[in-house]
Order: sequence, then structure tokens, then C-alpha cells
Amino acid sequence: MTSPNGITWTTRSASSLSGDEIYATAYGDGLYLIAGNIGELDTSPDGTTWTSRTSAVSSNIRAATYGGGIFVVAGNSGVMSTSPDGITWTARTSGTSQTILCLAYAGGIYVAGGDSGYLATSTDAISWTSRTPNTGSSDIRSLTAGSGPFVFAAADGKVATSPAAAQSAVLAITPKTPVVTLP
Repeated sequence: MTSPNGITWTTRSASSLSGDEIYATAYGDGLYLIAGNIGELDTSPDGTTWTSRTSAVSSNIRAATYGGGIFVVAGNSGVMSTSPDGITWTARTSGTSQTILCLAYAGGIYVAGGDSGYLATSTDAISWTSRTPNTGSSDIRSLTAGSGPFVFAAADGKVATSPAAAQSAVLAITPKTPVVTLP
């Protein structure tokens, strides 16, 4: 669906994902991206006309982000793929077999979160460093970043934040409870 204002919505059909579950969306460099079942993804310059792309992975894509000139998608069993243009994709090693449920980018740092408390960071979306959040093994279901902190939400209601991503950051449930140190 697309909307010019967030109030009125128009249903659209994606080329390869029509009728399939869509789990992830991203926007960057003038290109919309949607992704879902068995590694399928589509891109669009306007949100109305979609083109099927080959993601270089064959498991469900659960998360997508754009930052630093790179699209990143990830999903079941830790699959991951990157693209500089949303068209040509390269499979990457995430370093986990956990399902990656969310991705975010800010201040030169990519962050991935997922099942069983999986949390990792990267400065290039290729080499990932596993982090150990002090939230136990709660699934990290949602992750976002803006001009301020990264924020993630876990399956059991835990919420963690970090200072600005471009600096050495500490994720914390409260300012006194460190969760994980980012590079």
C-alpha cells in the first residue's frame, strides 16, 4: 500500500510477492524495497511499479535497512545479503544461525537483532561482531535508530537504548544498567 499523507492508502501489487507474506521494508537512495518468503524481494522507484530481484538468499527475509550506501536484508537461520544499489545482491555471513528479526543503521553503525537475544554490530555490513545484551535470551523483535540513540524492544517487554551511534555507545535499559557496548 502507498499513501501520500499517511491517511489515505492505495493497495498496490508487487511483482513476485503478491500473495506472499512481506516481512521487511526499507528505503534508500531513491529506491523502496520489500522482502519476504524464501528470499524474495522487490524494488520500486515510486512505490507503485515493482521489479523482482534476486536476493542471494533462499530463506525468509525478516529485516531490511539502508544506510552508508548499502541495502542490507537478513532473516531465518541468520541469512544475510547486501547490495549497493538494491539490484545486485551478495550473500554475506552474519555469524549466527539465529533468525535475524530487525536491522537498523545510524552514525556509521549497522545493528542486527533477533531470536534468543541475538545482537550484533558492523561498520561495513560485511563483518559482524556479536554483542551480549544484558536482557537475557529475550528475542529482540524491533530495532530503530535516528539522530539520537538506537532503541530495541524485546519479546518480554524489555526496552533498551544506546547513546548516539557514532560514538562509543552503551545500550542500557536504564542509564545505570549496561546492556552491551557498541564499537
